[in-house]
Amino acid sequence: EQLQISALLYNSGKISNLDVLKIQTQIASAEDILSSLNNLVNIKSFVLGQAMGVNEPVNARTDIPEIQEYPRTNNKCFEDNFSGNPEMLYAKYSLDKTRENVNAASGDLYPSVFLKADYNLEDSRFFPGNPGWYAGVGLSMPLFHGGIIRAQIGQLEAKQKQSEQDYRKAGLDLSVRYQSAKATLLDKASRLKTVKKV
Repeated sequence: EQLQISALLYNSGKISNLDVLKIQTQIASAEDILSSLNNLVNIKSFVLGQAMGVNEPVNARTDIPEIQEYPRTNNKCFEDNFSGNPEMLYAKYSLDKTRENVNAASGDLYPSVFLKADYNLEDSRFFPGNPGWYAGVGLSMPLFHGGIIRAQIGQLEAKQKQSEQDYRKAGLDLSVRYQSAKATLLDKASRLKTVKKV
């Protein structure tokens, strides 16, 4: 369009031939740059296709979405204390396991009752005979190893406290990361809104 206008101005004698040549030179330069960019796009499309595992060019398309002035965030994970998060699930599993270990070790402090039964055949000949059997109830009381059991329980209770701290720390870390990401999102949305106005 600028070339057509300059040609009309040249024909009417208002500009010189040099001004028309400048515009023609700019057009030729822009066409060369455009051709070079088209070749670069073709090369990159082949590279993209190879990266995706195909032997043909893949053209990328960029869609710029409309800027949301007030972006919505999903607060469900924050409201349910990240109960479905893998880090929280692992911390909760570790805490439950240490609690079960403490309960199992504490059971060794109390007497235990057990049943015992036996049946056998006693004879010196080829076909055994003379069956013998007995059955009974036993009672076991931890009299002399209570100190060892209490030491083990103390160690397991310390691990339980550590697991409780890890569980709380995992929740705090996720909460901080969530709040930080949300603040960053709102800040970016605010900046985009400002840029849009500018």
